[in-house]
Amino acid sequence: MINRFFQIAIVLALLLALLSCIAFIMGLPVNNLLSAEGFRWLLVHGVQDGAFRYLPAAVLAAIALGTVPLRRTRHSTFQLFLRYALLLGFWIFMGLWKNSPLRGISGGLWPSPLSHSWFAILCLSLTAVNLSFAWNRVGQALADGIRRYALALSAFLVLAFLYNELNYILWT
Repeated sequence: MINRFFQIAIVLALLLALLSCIAFIMGLPVNNLLSAEGFRWLLVHGVQDGAFRYLPAAVLAAIALGTVPLRRTRHSTFQLFLRYALLLGFWIFMGLWKNSPLRGISGGLWPSPLSHSWFAILCLSLTAVNLSFAWNRVGQALADGIRRYALALSAFLVLAFLYNELNYILWT
């Protein structure tokens, strides 16, 4: 089934490129992915700016989700709640502190480093709390998330590539 998904994705990518060329020749208002401009756009924006822009966030999420089973070992729910509450209190304090580096240049919370990197902060915080339950298995725990969600990361890259193809053909 996994191979079938990737085979369908490759066929769909080729079909989109061919259909864009046919539609362009027929005079429809679309961009031709098989032209020199389309190929350049695909290499610069479709791969680099599209799929790989969000790949670090997807890897961070996979690592964070991979460390979740660590906290279910022998620790109580109260310990978990206390650690999350302390971490949440830290981020609230850092966001509300007058001279915080997480605030924007104007001193506001929007736009600021905190508002632009909330997802990374959330994933790293979740990972830190979960790893605090198993300091002796840190390396294994970080690798488990990537290993467990490798297929999802690969599917994310393929779907992002197909989305960028459609984005160029129809809207750019």
